[in-house]
Amino acid sequence: MTSTRRPLGTGPQTPQPPVPPAEPRHRVHATQADLDTGPLGQAHLPDVDDLRKRGVLSPEPLEDSTP
Repeated sequence: MTSTRRPLGTGPQTPQPPVPPAEPRHRVHATQADLDTGPLGQAHLPDVDDLRKRGVLSPEPLEDSTP
């Protein structure tokens, strides 16, 4: 694949004006924040026995090897 160079123009390019920095967002202390968003959603997991019947899980639970 070959690439072609674009012409640079007839003279020096004028620099673009600097981009003003974004204003920092207002920080809210944790005691002032509104953290009450309502009840947490519960995960609806399929029944483990059903998964074992379908062969997705092993027929018996694995033994716990923690002391």
